[in-house]
Amino acid sequence: MNKITNLKTKSNLLEIAITYWIKSKCKSIQNLKVNLAGISLSLFNYQFSSIDLNAENIIFKNLDFKSIKLIAEDVSLKLNLMAVNNNKIKIKKEFNITSEIVLASNHLQKIILKNEFSWLQTWMKSKFLLLPKLTSINICNNLIKIQSESKPETNSQENLFDLKTKQGKLIIKEIKSSREEYLPMDKSIFFNKVFLKNQLLTVKISSTVKP
Repeated sequence: MNKITNLKTKSNLLEIAITYWIKSKCKSIQNLKVNLAGISLSLFNYQFSSIDLNAENIIFKNLDFKSIKLIAEDVSLKLNLMAVNNNKIKIKKEFNITSEIVLASNHLQKIILKNEFSWLQTWMKSKFLLLPKLTSINICNNLIKIQSESKPETNSQENLFDLKTKQGKLIIKEIKSSREEYLPMDKSIFFNKVFLKNQLLTVKISSTVKP
């Protein structure tokens, strides 16, 4: 077996391992495609100039997404096929990723209304004077529409929001009042761009993955 064939065989093996590893981390994922570039091999140590990932209909850690496009740069991994508990791949050093995440109304509503994100509901209600119970979240006319109601269900209201980024942070703007607030997020996440179009929310972010 020549060096080129050996490299291709090991590359295919690692691509299969990475695909399996990603699927093991998700509750659901469809049409997953992984592309490896700039490969450097040393026994079970692997260095890549980039890893491209595309997938649709993802459920990851109780987060629902319509699609994800991800590019990871200067990635160093160690492969251990004998490892158990889905620990076949180990990250050797930190690397940077850029991602494009797309959500439809149903994905956005599932995320915001989950109990795990009660802090986000509390924050939205306090900053924009929403009623105590959020009942629906929809994307329409390139805006986010949030409906809320009082307890008991005697009053209801509808608020429209727009999104934008500034210096890597995500800003939420309530249309009627023109009030703007920075969404509190992990400082390691940098928001490059966000837009609402064709009933979809697209978010482009950069972040760092650490071992």
